[in-house]
Amino acid sequence: MNGVQTYVRVGGFFARFFWHSWTGRGEFPTVYTTNTYRDAQDFLSPILGFHHTVVIHPERCPKTGPAIFCGNHLKLDDPFFVYHAVQLATDWKHCPRLMSRDDFFAGTPLKSRVIDGDKLMEAVGTFLISRGQITLSQLRPFVNLLKDGGSFVIFPGHTRSCAGVLMEYRGAFKEPGGVSFFMNQAQRSRPGNRVAAVPILRTYNPVSRRSAMVFGESMFLEDAADRDAQREFDYQLTTEMGRYVEVNVPQVLSAVLWLWCLRGMPEKTTVGEIRGTLSRIFAAIDHAYVDPEARTDLGGAVVRTLVFLEEREMLVRTGESVTLNTEAILSVPDLTTRYRHLNPVKYLANQLIHLGDVVEAIQAET
Repeated sequence: MNGVQTYVRVGGFFARFFWHSWTGRGEFPTVYTTNTYRDAQDFLSPILGFHHTVVIHPERCPKTGPAIFCGNHLKLDDPFFVYHAVQLATDWKHCPRLMSRDDFFAGTPLKSRVIDGDKLMEAVGTFLISRGQITLSQLRPFVNLLKDGGSFVIFPGHTRSCAGVLMEYRGAFKEPGGVSFFMNQAQRSRPGNRVAAVPILRTYNPVSRRSAMVFGESMFLEDAADRDAQREFDYQLTTEMGRYVEVNVPQVLSAVLWLWCLRGMPEKTTVGEIRGTLSRIFAAIDHAYVDPEARTDLGGAVVRTLVFLEEREMLVRTGESVTLNTEAILSVPDLTTRYRHLNPVKYLANQLIHLGDVVEAIQAET
């Protein structure tokens, strides 16, 4: 019955939304209730894979606002997973708002006369903001939300990382930003209103589809912080966020293959040699967050990752023999959303390059 009710509620919302979009009649449908979003999450679970989500350190997630949840941005569906993780960590009690570009769906099938994806996001409670020319009227709702004890989700890197790195500054984006500004404005307008910046990192394992959502310790900005203090806070926040990446087998195996090719080692190797190399690396890694399968089923995870990379033409397996496609592995695709498809080895390896201890352990064995 709960499943039927979920489809009825979600279906009813879409019916009202499309009716208003196509006819202009009736009120613009908006939903912002825990019950509706619980239904929506149940509805999206088989589509997005919420059942593969693992929340780590849920006790660090504030049960109430004001708070800004600060995530990394690797995948299009990151906002949904951050929201879902907050809900799971607080037993469905904390409902942060989302921030999105007002042209997020421009140039896609979800921005057409049939459906306006940006309007749909607005209908479910998302605050829209321009990427280029931000106006005060777009910033004010976020500050007011914090002043009233609310919370929202932000990605300090401004945009999705195409190459897999933690923060990818390209185009007009030269530094992390935004978080300290909102915190400072809310605290200055209402003294004593301490706003928490909460790091939350998503690490996605494309082989097992595991999404590890790691909450970090809340960070606070000093009152009346000047611009230099705000900038320093934003950089400290980025550094703190990087600590919460979960290291997994596809990342480490990809880094090993990339270094082997870079150093001109023979293209032919074996499953056993790869497994042995990874076993020594994971034994040497002193990192707080490691995918459990690297400890409990390393051999199986290695084989599954090799199959994954073979399907993407990065290598060829013949029994226990593995032949690397050096040209593909060392290729440098353009920084577009196609990067992870064109060179998944480099994309996965890039997710580790800011973790000095992990990189050192990998280099020692390659």
